[in-house]
Formats: sequence, structure tokens, C-alpha cells
Amino acid sequence: MKDIANSMPNAQNAHEVKVDYMGNYAVVALYIQVDGDLTVNESHKIAHEIQDKLREEKSEIRYVIVHTCPIGLDYDHHQGIDG
Repeated sequence: MKDIANSMPNAQNAHEVKVDYMGNYAVVALYIQVDGDLTVNESHKIAHEIQDKLREEKSEIRYVIVHTCPIGLDYDHHQGIDG
């Protein structure tokens, strides 16, 4: 899944991939890095392209959540909301 996400234009360093199986289908969540100067619309489009590609390539995947991060952001994805 990382290879598929990283192969998409303007996306790199797919990470923190999580797959949950719900009976005969899977739910996937992952993070990708994008240029921090992209607009929200541009980042949103990249995320949806990755969602579509993953569902296309892997028939067992029903839902995909893609979180975009600016390239170079040093962030602990496991940090609680209240910090």
C-alpha cells in the first residue's frame, strides 16, 4: 500500500499505515507527505486520488482514509489531542 500511495504524483513517504479487517473487507488509514505550499484543494485531490487507486488495486479495501502532512513536519502521530 505504501508503494501504491508513493507512486501517485505529488505524494511521498506514505507512513503509519493501518489496516483493519471487517469480515470480508478492509479499512485502511495512512499518512502521506505533500508539499506544504499546496492549497487545501490540491492536497484534498491528492488524498482522493490515493483513496481511489488503493480501492482499484486491492479489491478487499472498501474504505480509505488519507491524512496529508507537509513535507518536513516533525510530528508525533501518536501524540494525544490534549498534548
